[in-house]
Amino acid sequence: MIKEEMVPLAMDRCAKILFGKKQNLDITTLHISSILKVDYDKLEGKIKFLPLSNPKDRKKSKKTEKDIVLLVEVDGKNQLMVLEFNYFRKDLENMFKNTLEDADRRKLDLIHKLKLDRNLQYLLELLVDSLNAGEDYTKILPAHLININTFSKYKKRKSNYQFVDIENVRDCYSKKLQITNIDIAESYKLVYNGKCEISNKHEYNLCILSAMLATWKYQEVIKLIEKLRTKEELKEKIKEVVRKMFKDKNFESIWYNRKDEQDRLDRSLLEAYKLDGIDEGRSEQQKDMVINSYKEKIPFETIAKICKLSLKQVNNIINDYKKNIA
Repeated sequence: MIKEEMVPLAMDRCAKILFGKKQNLDITTLHISSILKVDYDKLEGKIKFLPLSNPKDRKKSKKTEKDIVLLVEVDGKNQLMVLEFNYFRKDLENMFKNTLEDADRRKLDLIHKLKLDRNLQYLLELLVDSLNAGEDYTKILPAHLININTFSKYKKRKSNYQFVDIENVRDCYSKKLQITNIDIAESYKLVYNGKCEISNKHEYNLCILSAMLATWKYQEVIKLIEKLRTKEELKEKIKEVVRKMFKDKNFESIWYNRKDEQDRLDRSLLEAYKLDGIDEGRSEQQKDMVINSYKEKIPFETIAKICKLSLKQVNNIINDYKKNIA
């Protein structure tokens, strides 16, 4: 029997192999070329991989590790880029099957918000770390966050953000920070609606690359690679990288382990509840958080860990709640 399904390339482990390995720098260059709308030849040899963790000692800071960090030279000027792959299986399943109920959609939207807020920290770290002690502020490099998502706020394939005056968007506070959100699910729809064909070469390639990340059908990925407007040898290189991942049994276990996926969503949802106005220091709100999480059928152990309560405290709160509604 021929296996047809593969791990979606949007999963960070896959995406970091495809776009984050030195031996695949030519594939990364094609991707960045399509995002920045700069010809491949102008970026060839102008992209370097940077460390993923904070390079400076911050004893009290939360340790973070980004998906991909790049130094990109465009027209003689350097800029920093961080690529974050924000994959949620339920987003893609809903794209194909439209099975999400309103309550599940609201929960997922909250988790999306948490993920984008966390990625903003990565962008700010990148900007701060670009300046060494003793250097003047003219040395601060522009920093660009690329969120490659299975979702978007307004069903937009691509959105670009800068810090602007909310009453006059032409008044930009600074061009040092930029954020691009790419919705790979919307890109997939565009490709199969035939609307991707009308865009320019860069937008077209970005649409195809994004659609590649959204599907878990191996043959579909190969057909999409064939559609790319680039050198034949680079297409063959991409196919070979994908082929190796397709045959790797280690990735299969990740893709089919739905319990791990649900646990990750549960933890993310609890974190989102905290960011959405829950104050750990106020016991009533903390109780509400435990009860709401219980209603969402989140495991008690996960609730206790995120709420920083003992398992006994969680059980007591839930038992009291059950008595009151009995």
